[in-house]
Amino acid sequence: MHTPAARRTSLRLPVSLVLLGALLLGALLAGPTSARAATSIPLIHINACDRAKKCAGGNATGHLTAILRSGKPELLTLNEVCSATVNRVARNTGYKKVFAQAGRAMCPGGRGKYGNAILAAPHRDLVKTVETKYSMQQGGTEKRVLLCADSSGAAVCTTHLDHLGKAVAQAGELKTLLAAQLARNPSLFFGADLNIGPPAAQRYALPAGMRRMGDGRVMHIFYSAAFGQLGGVLLRSTLTWTDHAGLALRAPAA
Repeated sequence: MHTPAARRTSLRLPVSLVLLGALLLGALLAGPTSARAATSIPLIHINACDRAKKCAGGNATGHLTAILRSGKPELLTLNEVCSATVNRVARNTGYKKVFAQAGRAMCPGGRGKYGNAILAAPHRDLVKTVETKYSMQQGGTEKRVLLCADSSGAAVCTTHLDHLGKAVAQAGELKTLLAAQLARNPSLFFGADLNIGPPAAQRYALPAGMRRMGDGRVMHIFYSAAFGQLGGVLLRSTLTWTDHAGLALRAPAA
């Protein structure tokens, strides 16, 4: 489903150091005066594994709240997350939120819908622009969906592709959808569990004009090549409560 906001053209801003600086302002990493202190975090991506007992007992609220309070990313993209978790994290931190349910999938224990989410720092705006299902889907209640939003001049998207053999077909559709987003707004960030490795992601999912970083397995961040070569950090600490290491995109501070 494409909302009217998806057709807006007011955010077609030229990519420049000024825009990048505006995106990154206020997201400095804590730490000693060093190369790390001169970086900021435009985006963190996490598969929250939010309804599985094996992952944090099936509730990632406290862990996600801690990550936002300590890392202060401009944007956070989430897969496998419950709507109740997203609502609580947003209340705890002041981050803004949009959510897309994965078909009719629900979380246990009255924790709401199950799907994907985007959060934006309190000083940013956040407006959902795209919520669309892929044409190729697995059986059952869970359906794979692309979620995108506009946030203070940048566009940001997330998705979680199928793990039962349809990921490559969905990746081809994703590539077309992301290319359309990039044409609409050249300042694009994307975080996802694609359930395919780097070679397949590079071949099938990554549109021209974007760069990729990841965990060497299924977790990926794409970002506009016009930003230059940005750094990436594997958040291994998340493996204490979810089954995937998170990813943090790092850039020179404004």
